[in-house]
Formats: sequence, C-alpha cells, structure tokens
Amino acid sequence: MRYLRKGSKFFLIALLLMTAFFGFIFYLLLFISAVYVIFYVIALRRMEILVDSDITNYTTTQKSPFKINYTFLFNSFLPFKVLYKIDLPPYIVSISNKSSNLLFGKKMDDKFEANLVSNRRGIYEIGSATVAVTDPLNLFVFVKKYGKLKTIFVFPKLVSLSKLNIKLLDPYEGIKAKYRINFDYSYVAGVRDYAPGDPVKLIHWKQTAHKGELVVKEFDFSASKRIYVAVNYYKKSLKFLDAATSVAASILYYANKYHLPFSVIVNSKDFVDIKLDSSEYHLLECFKTLSKNFNDAFETGFFIKALIQKSEFGSELFYIDKEINFDTLLLLFRLKYHFSKINIVLLVDETFVFPNEKPPYYYFKEPPSINELNTLKDILEKEGVTLYPVLGKDYLSLLEV
Repeated sequence: MRYLRKGSKFFLIALLLMTAFFGFIFYLLLFISAVYVIFYVIALRRMEILVDSDITNYTTTQKSPFKINYTFLFNSFLPFKVLYKIDLPPYIVSISNKSSNLLFGKKMDDKFEANLVSNRRGIYEIGSATVAVTDPLNLFVFVKKYGKLKTIFVFPKLVSLSKLNIKLLDPYEGIKAKYRINFDYSYVAGVRDYAPGDPVKLIHWKQTAHKGELVVKEFDFSASKRIYVAVNYYKKSLKFLDAATSVAASILYYANKYHLPFSVIVNSKDFVDIKLDSSEYHLLECFKTLSKNFNDAFETGFFIKALIQKSEFGSELFYIDKEINFDTLLLLFRLKYHFSKINIVLLVDETFVFPNEKPPYYYFKEPPSINELNTLKDILEKEGVTLYPVLGKDYLSLLEV
C-alpha cells in the first residue's frame, strides 16, 4: 500500500526549487499544492470501500461457464479515479473479455457481472477484487484487495454413459442376473411425478386422480451391484488426472442414475475412500473428492493391495490408470476372489474424445505394452477381468455393452 508515488516526490522537490528562484507566484502554487496534498491524503485515509460478491452456483463442471456478480461501493468527500479488477485464480478465466471497471467520482455504486469458465477441475477460492484508487492528478495511488473469498468446486467433466457392462447380482440370493437393471414389478416402492418418456403402463391412476397430476409407480430393484471406482494418482500428470477423474465421475453418475450403491477410492497419502451409498448427496461428496489435487500418493502395488480393505466382498471394481505392467496386472488378478468383476480402464494417451468432439486426425500408435496386454484380453475376460485401453482417438463408449 502506497500513498505517494516516486514521481510525485520529484515534482514536489522541483516545485520547492522553482519557488526559491521565482518568487511569490510559486509560493501561491506551493500553498495550493500543499492544500491539495493534505486534503487528498486525508481523503485517502477516510474513504470507504466495499466489495461484495455473489456466486450463482458453488459447484460447476470443468469447461462449463458460470457467473459471479460483484457489488462495488465507494464513498469519499473528494473525487477519485477508481479501477477495480476481479482476482481470478489459475485456470479460471473470463470469457466475457472484461475483468475490470474504471470509475470516477465521490460516491459510486457499481455492479459488475463476470462470466467465467474453469479450464481444469479443482477447488478454488474466488470473490475478491483488487482496487486501485488515484487522485485526479495521479500524484497518489492506493492499492488493496477487498472482498470475502468463497470456495467453488469445479467437478470433472461428465460423459453420459447409456449402458455399462456391469454384472448385476440378486441382492438377497447372490445369484448372477442379466446385464441390465431388473425391476420387481410385484411390489410398488413408491410414486413420483411423471417425466417425459415414462411408459403409460407405469402411471398410478388412483394417485393421479387424487393429486390432479400424472404420477408413476416406482419399484424395487430385483438386481443390484456395489460399484467401486479406484483412481491411481501415483506419479501422474495433471492432464491424466483431469481425464481419469472425468471417467470416474461418469461411472459414478451412471451408478447413481440406476440406484446402484457406489464409492470412490483415490490413491493419495490421505487414502481417500468414501463409504457406499446411492444418494444424490453422496454423489456430490464423491465429485468433491475427485475435484481435489493431492500432493503425494502411495506406490501402485501398495494401493492395489489395500483395495481389499477399502471395499466390500462381491463388489465390482473399476480401476483407472495410465498403463500397467504384468506385475501390476497379476496383483489385480489376485483380487478376483474379492471382486465379482474387475474392469481395468487404461488412459494410454492421458485423454479421450468427448461426445461433442471429433477425434483428432493424427495417428495414435498403441504402445508395445498395450499390444501385449491385448493378447491376454480374451483369457482375462473369461476370468472376469475386462481390459479397456483408451487411446486419444477413442470415445468412452468403449466401456459400454
């Protein structure tokens, strides 16, 4: 924080020298300058500044635009030039090509709307602004940050998956079911409002007549499966983590959509794992976990061995990594007694193609290690281990039936 600029000091020294040589008129100028300086110093000390912000949504997804509204209040007995600029953390950028506003006056009340987008998932603090105040002659400058920071969660980008290759089990008998969600039509678990696309045969006519609006029946599931998604953070780039957490979030969203209990396990020194659930709030907590960046992680072998203690017997595992060697594959294969099915998703090029994108034109060559693993693909499939190598030209539809 500074009040008097370096150039202003030279100006005052020059004024004193000129007054000494040229007489009364410069004494008058000196008096006026002194009055100007004194009054503006007092005004700088007594001015009132308030910056407040309001975020429309405290959660968003990577590459999705969001808005933040700023309210700026300024009050002083002398006019000032005021420039206030919103403070943006790394990877959050303005898409409106405007992040500051210049004002002039004694009393100012200004509102500013910023359209922003996050280029990377994460947890960010946003809401402050840097305010620069100068007098009309630019002799003084006052710079300070104002505003209360607010935490915003940027979730990984989601991909809508229509039908994952999940082995459903009867929740009571443990009998393998078909590869689809089966409903028990013998028991009505509840009702909900009609949604476009609901079959007419599911309409609950008595409740519809009573309520005056269309409602449909909801049934219990006759087949289910507990889903665990494990993401290996060990020695991975930010590019990989963005893609891997996007895959993980998409699988969790699919499980939540079909009311399958799910959880996420992250390889970090904090060893984050969340208990099984299938609620919307639980999905939100999993997304928040996938938004975090962790400083350190366990060695891959230790992480894989620990998955047994962090998961329930008979569950299905989605293990996400960049690549695996035969030793790592053997470790995963040894977990087969604990999991009913293991899905290994390998993001070979640390990325994939989103549904609204076109595959790149350049050629993606499969590494020798992936070619070697592909020779074992059919053998692994018979043992309940499915391998999904995903190259940069591939869509996540590879994971679907």
